Amino acid sequence: MGYRLINPFTIYVSSFSCVMLFYVLQWSSYYPPLQWPLILFFIFSFAVCLFFARKIYNNHSFSFSSPSPTLYQVIGVTLFLYSLWIVEFIYAGGVPLFLILLGKPFNYRTFGVPSLHVFLVTFSSFYTAYLFHTYLSSRNRVILFFCLLNLVVALLIMNRGMFLTNVSTLFFIYIITRESIQSIITPRKISILLVTVIILSFLFGAMGTMRVSREIKRLYDRSLVYEVGNATLAFQNSYIPSEFFWTYIYITSPIANLQHNISESQPELSGENFLLLVNNEVLPDALSKRITSTFNLEQKQNHQIAENLNASTVFSGSFTYWGWAGMFLILGLLLVIPYSFRLFGLTESSLLVTFLAMINTLYAFFIFDNMISFTGFSFQLVYPVLLSWLHKIYPTGK
Repeated sequence: MGYRLINPFTIYVSSFSCVMLFYVLQWSSYYPPLQWPLILFFIFSFAVCLFFARKIYNNHSFSFSSPSPTLYQVIGVTLFLYSLWIVEFIYAGGVPLFLILLGKPFNYRTFGVPSLHVFLVTFSSFYTAYLFHTYLSSRNRVILFFCLLNLVVALLIMNRGMFLTNVSTLFFIYIITRESIQSIITPRKISILLVTVIILSFLFGAMGTMRVSREIKRLYDRSLVYEVGNATLAFQNSYIPSEFFWTYIYITSPIANLQHNISESQPELSGENFLLLVNNEVLPDALSKRITSTFNLEQKQNHQIAENLNASTVFSGSFTYWGWAGMFLILGLLLVIPYSFRLFGLTESSLLVTFLAMINTLYAFFIFDNMISFTGFSFQLVYPVLLSWLHKIYPTGK
């Protein structure tokens, strides 16, 4: 099956490799050249991950059982989620997408009812993935409709990160459920994938341009992204549409920030910094923020190449606290996480596919940020584990 070739470790290697290849283009004047210590760290991490990639699913028989919710359950859960979204829209004074289109004031950073918003984003994302696996198992187009209905919420709230992670999880569910890798790698499907990536990249850029333009009360200024990412004249004079520059700086600026942070930070190997690393880089931020506030702990800031470009891969924060030792500590954690499906007893669960797909997405998005501590994504992993345990306790659903 596809999961043997495309697993968290191969995704880590391929995603960081692709980003570094794009980074070489140097389309932004902000970007520092990559130094050898960082290059050697990635070469080492790639070698270790490729070794683990060959071992993770060996000698393990999976039972990819299919989820089978009733149509009434699907409709009921979707209506419940949309009723909560309506509460959020009322709280925000309207639907974010429509507010932006109408030129009305909207701050996406403050959207949502505190606490409720975290649940809604994470559970809606999980449920979208769950419904997609249900559709692939049943080929019931009504299920697909409700899957897309839950997916579209990310566009309504103008949350590009949520939309992209959800689409990524759906893609990995499709890969995992294929009977053979030959059924995945065909000229037709590769062509469809490339076209889809190009379209999504353009839409991602268009949403970014629209949002930034409306923030300064312009209709649609395509040149704004050049200012945000300090585009070189070579790119500005090229025939590549400016919308694609959003995608370029979105996927490459984290590496630039990581290199810049390594060059500028002065970490200290101390017990206090180790505890700060665990609190701020390992624990979910919903918990770590409360610990930081309660005990008045220090939270160090990463160095950035520009104020608006703040993503810095999964490793940057750990370097700020503990230097290279911190980065190797996080790398060690990345080698353990993919085995969590065994720890949580999901090998026979109908939610295994959804769980594995979300783990794959977790690793795909490590190029942007520390998704381990980002509650908006990491908390999604709780739902398949919790629901699987509940199903074992109440197998009839009663």
